[in-house]
Amino acid sequence: MVRAGLFLCLWVWSSALWAETILRAATAANFAPALKALALAYKAKTGVQVQVITGSSGKLAFQIARGAPYDLFFSADAERPQWLYRQKRVERPLTYAVGVLVLWQKSGAISPKQRLMQGDFSRLSIANPKTAPYGRAAQETLQALGRWQQVQAKLVRGENVGQAFQYVYSGNAQLGFVALSQVLLSGLTGAHHSWRVPVHFHQPLIQQAAVIHQRPNQKAAQQFLHWVVHAPEAKALIQKQGYALP
Repeated sequence: MVRAGLFLCLWVWSSALWAETILRAATAANFAPALKALALAYKAKTGVQVQVITGSSGKLAFQIARGAPYDLFFSADAERPQWLYRQKRVERPLTYAVGVLVLWQKSGAISPKQRLMQGDFSRLSIANPKTAPYGRAAQETLQALGRWQQVQAKLVRGENVGQAFQYVYSGNAQLGFVALSQVLLSGLTGAHHSWRVPVHFHQPLIQQAAVIHQRPNQKAAQQFLHWVVHAPEAKALIQKQGYALP
């Protein structure tokens, strides 16, 4: 009886500690809304809280390499997590989603693609191709369409795809290459608002995540990432947010 009571006390104590666990997840801007939704679902399931820190994949990777106190890294590409893995900063990366690039406008008499090809705009926003995977995909798409050189004077570069979206949403740019996940949140998804870029126009937006080495909550971070990658409810949520599954 005493042993059973002791076991119950230990279980309640360990469960309370687990419920107080707070994970810090650094994520590319495009995946932030989806990760916040995943975090809410996971907290309801386990009690574990996941704080979401947003930035460009390149800058976040640099911060992690310099010892930033994150538990997980959700990149918009595979390159940065693999680089950190070679640096022995993270565990082996896992693919959690495939991004979808969209050319988007808030309003217009013609489709976004027609507008791009006709040059009927004064500003075109993209994420910075040097630091943001969606920016690189936008550049590759413009090159495939033969429009890269023609749009140079009209380009507005955001630090990440979140800023690229805000430029269009605020009216500071008429067109922008953004993530499908952002377009779905805006509600402006019709043919006169968005053009889903064919996947052969750019390199696949393989998005990988990794657990950071030598963090106090490393075990909890491993379990959260495993849930994101493998749990049916997490996969369904990722798809609902505008991503393809690996």
